[in-house]
Amino acid sequence: MPYVIGTWNTCSPPPSPTHHLRHLTRRRILWTGNETFEKLGTLGTSANLLVYLTTVFHMKSVAAATLVTVFNGTTSLTPLLGAFLADTYLGRYATLGAASVASFLVCYHFEVLPFSLTSFSRLLRVCSMKSQPNKTPRE
Repeated sequence: MPYVIGTWNTCSPPPSPTHHLRHLTRRRILWTGNETFEKLGTLGTSANLLVYLTTVFHMKSVAAATLVTVFNGTTSLTPLLGAFLADTYLGRYATLGAASVASFLVCYHFEVLPFSLTSFSRLLRVCSMKSQPNKTPRE
């Protein structure tokens, strides 16, 4: 009998329950680790973003907190869009690939690159309020 994907081979017995349990435990550990490190990255970025916006860009605390809240809401709702696209149009693996590439590009171009450039180059920094005492900070 030829092998067909998604069917059991009738010549061999089905896998044992311990085999299934072992793989299920491994999946749970990997999923928990992935979620843990993803949340640590998001929360760490949002905490540092708040400090960065108030000290380097001289934003008021309310405006910076609003921006961080929008950032957190966007990162929390984006998986719902990915799930909809995966289930409706693209499929699991195409969505994972596209989301991984998009995540890398967005993270690099909108988070890492601007923060690195403003940290290393004096020309890209916002002027210090001490050097301009008569001006008020922009919101």
